[in-house]
Amino acid sequence: MLREPPYSLTDGQVCLVLGASSYIIVLGAISSSPMVKRFGLIPVVVTAGALVSVGDLIYGPTPLLGLEPSMGFFCSGYALSTAGAGWLLPLGGLMLMRSLTDVGYQSTQVTESLAACMNVANQMSFLLGPIWGGAILDATSFPWLATCQAGFQVANRCLQLMF
Repeated sequence: MLREPPYSLTDGQVCLVLGASSYIIVLGAISSSPMVKRFGLIPVVVTAGALVSVGDLIYGPTPLLGLEPSMGFFCSGYALSTAGAGWLLPLGGLMLMRSLTDVGYQSTQVTESLAACMNVANQMSFLLGPIWGGAILDATSFPWLATCQAGFQVANRCLQLMF
């Protein structure tokens, strides 16, 4: 997709985009703890989810916004999305641990077992995401795939905040 118009990136440019996104995710993961200490867990998770969702809508860009695809939209949207994803990586387990202790689990073994099960379910997204993404892409187009990703992110954050 990135090698085709309107982006027409070379292999080296694709590597730079992917490398930069990895760097942004790592910086987001490192900065998540100070952000939680300063602002609290829920505001940081909501902000991170919003960054991912808005980034997904922009880098497509979604047909709902009426924007034409461009390198500027792609890079800015991808940066927003990966920054939010970097914050969310370590915070999912923290939210689960807090919710389990809020409902009365005292045993660290039970809590760790439940956290491990939730982590396995979260990791399944790395298997199912590309499969579903490929099916959506085959049925529609990349901008609509990005729109669906944003919708999935909003739904995921809402479910996460309910528990």
